[in-house]
Amino acid sequence: MNDRSLRITCAVGALIFSSVCLCATGEEPEWPIIPKPLSVTRSAGSFLIGDNTDIIAGPNAGKASSYLAQRLRKASGYAIPIREWESDDGLSTRIALRLGSPLTPDRPFDPGREGYRLTVSRTRIDITAAYPAGLFYGVQTLLQLLPPQVYSNNAGALRMDELLLPLVEVTDRPRFGWRGLMIDVSRHFFSKEQLKKTIDAMAVHKLNVLHLHLTDDPGWRIEIEKYPRLTTVGAIGDRTNPEGPERWYFSKEDIREIVEHAARHHIMVVPEIDMPGHSMAAARAYPQFFDGHRTFNPANAETYEFVKDVLVEVMELFPSGYLHFGGDEVRDHRWADIPGIRTFMEENGYTDLKEVEGHFDRFVADFIVEKGYTPIGWDDIVEFEINPNTIVQWWLHLRPEARDHAVRKGHRVIISPTNYLYFDYPNGPGEPGAPWEGNDNGPNSFELIHQWEPVPDTYSQEEESRIMGLQANLWTEFVKTNEYYEYMIFPRLSALAEIAWSPKGAKDLDNFKKRLHVQCQRYEAMGLNYRVFGDWPSDFSYLTH
Repeated sequence: MNDRSLRITCAVGALIFSSVCLCATGEEPEWPIIPKPLSVTRSAGSFLIGDNTDIIAGPNAGKASSYLAQRLRKASGYAIPIREWESDDGLSTRIALRLGSPLTPDRPFDPGREGYRLTVSRTRIDITAAYPAGLFYGVQTLLQLLPPQVYSNNAGALRMDELLLPLVEVTDRPRFGWRGLMIDVSRHFFSKEQLKKTIDAMAVHKLNVLHLHLTDDPGWRIEIEKYPRLTTVGAIGDRTNPEGPERWYFSKEDIREIVEHAARHHIMVVPEIDMPGHSMAAARAYPQFFDGHRTFNPANAETYEFVKDVLVEVMELFPSGYLHFGGDEVRDHRWADIPGIRTFMEENGYTDLKEVEGHFDRFVADFIVEKGYTPIGWDDIVEFEINPNTIVQWWLHLRPEARDHAVRKGHRVIISPTNYLYFDYPNGPGEPGAPWEGNDNGPNSFELIHQWEPVPDTYSQEEESRIMGLQANLWTEFVKTNEYYEYMIFPRLSALAEIAWSPKGAKDLDNFKKRLHVQCQRYEAMGLNYRVFGDWPSDFSYLTH
């Protein structure tokens, strides 16, 4: 551990110690759960996970049970046996996971698809949920009641006598169904190992969507068997070293491994193949389908066959049912100089090149729907009449009318504005980060994110129902290393998780900060390079960015 890391650890440890002392002086303790649950009822006493503890798993509870047992074994070295639920004999010392009604009729609670109830009594622990995802999130809350070292992969990080849980009853469900993080692997590539590490951390935050920006100008990062030059040529280099010589991409087997790992954590992986712009990597490989620069050639009938072939192979790898096709920033194209463009426009009754862009977007969205998937595009696409099943991802905060127009047209919307949820933007004043639009709001600090209300108060109940959820985006123009990647994500991901789970209304920032001190210890246990909050030196030369 270097001197800086040691100072970080000591500072966080001192703050936790002072928080514990406050509780010891009579202040009601605040269990450091992030995101904060809907309801927590505490009682006196504790439950110790010991040698006589086992896990009983009801039908379809096996995955959550295995996750819990593996996490406890990795941190403590102790293997807790898992038994199938034959009948609930009421035995003590058990951790029981089952699907069913999380509450009785006299205590109403609608868990939805991801809600749960966790009860820790003196004699046993019960987690109930209507669906497997809820059980998994109940397990995450259970783990956060244990010391932060429970997230370590070093056996012995926790002693058996430290597996002591407070007596609580927790009921919880998320506000939003879409709780996502996007990673741009085109501008700078990040390995499947780094993505799996990210998935592990997302699960701790109870997030459920990993969006992979797989293609852009610097590089094409996914294997397509029918068009091998997309990786032999299009995957060469990155934004820093465009000539390579490295070729960076995921094989089909890599993608399957990432998708399977995510599914075990109740996270779906959504691919993005950006088009018709942001496509220079593909244009280097197959120039016959492009405009001589970085934009697809919409006047060439073979272009559409190329698009269909690529998207079919992509859909075969991603069972999420969603496919993001970009549709943003179609600029600097050379369509006016393409042979046949005027004939194409006349045949379709177009008088402006923007109509050509709309033609292309409609084709892609309709094809994705035809194949049984749901298309997603950045908010640029709302300028056109597009398939009503298309989800619009609002990103440019200077254009709130695009979000509002999409909602009023009946589209579902994902909220991702630059001035709150772009994690490539600075964490604080004077810190490194992207200089693009959005910085007029100040740094995208975790404090700013935590206090933000993502849905306008002017929306009707019906309009608000079209907001699917929130997604943070990490663009990687300036992000080259795993360390900097993690520094820009954590702890801001905690703030995103909190507002994605919490009901609409005022949020207690001071309370969140107290819990965040402990969350940072969890980051230490997981081996994440997080940004420490509070006073911080202005010298960032140790970062490669």
